[in-house]
Amino acid sequence: MLFLGDVEEERLSAVCEAARHIPLAAFELNVAGLGCFGQPRAPRNLWAGVQPAAPVASLHSVIKGQMENLGLTTESRAFRPHITLARFKRQPGSVQSLLAEYGETAFGSFQVDQFVLFESEQRSGGSVYTVIESFPYMATAMRMGRVGIIEG
Repeated sequence: MLFLGDVEEERLSAVCEAARHIPLAAFELNVAGLGCFGQPRAPRNLWAGVQPAAPVASLHSVIKGQMENLGLTTESRAFRPHITLARFKRQPGSVQSLLAEYGETAFGSFQVDQFVLFESEQRSGGSVYTVIESFPYMATAMRMGRVGIIEG
């Protein structure tokens, strides 16, 4: 959702503390449709769409603001809510037929009730993801009275 890049160990506790105070309520997310970043004949990523996009975009905006308040540099490109299904290092071949067949398919829905800070480590077999801390929405929403969030 938001790539922070390399974060020094001594700044990690401030990142976690800021994330603990993000006041958003849980929401239902529908997964529907497939798409890709890059051309379908030579994609870089394969993704599934999410609806409604507004709560995901709102969460992204608040997290981005909190991290920028800590002095961290965040990505400047426009955010498109999605679920990444695959990243392609090498030429995977075309995904045109996959997009044609499943591009409008409804895959189901789930309750989003937390977000996670994780570390990614590049290894020869691919990325390894390690959870640093989970942030449940219900717990953070109860703290809203104690913390002010600046949205921007």
